[in-house]
Amino acid sequence: MDEALVKALLELLNGLEESIKRAREELKGYVEHEASWHVIQAPKPVSLEDRAIKWLVKRLEAVREKHPGVRFEFVRNGEGLITALRYKAEDDEMRGDIEAPAKWAFERASERPAQAQSRG
Repeated sequence: MDEALVKALLELLNGLEESIKRAREELKGYVEHEASWHVIQAPKPVSLEDRAIKWLVKRLEAVREKHPGVRFEFVRNGEGLITALRYKAEDDEMRGDIEAPAKWAFERASERPAQAQSRG
């Protein structure tokens, strides 16, 4: 084999190995990030306009003020209805401040018919 060709192949291989290493690190970070989220499923899809969910949003904002490290987001289906709450909390106190009200609000909202809404 030509020495120049071998050298070019080795450089290509080294570049590929470095790219694979970076991709593994990024994927590991993504997996760790996603694994740190907790999920509370709604018993059935519920509307953001439901009074229990509106109350929950206010309650979660108060929790976030008390615990700035808390993150949350609603998971919605294709019709714009809420199917779950995803959240990050650093300790049991924060998790408790989120889980109890979320479960209560989802139960109350699930007792009423949900209306599809725009995802605006």
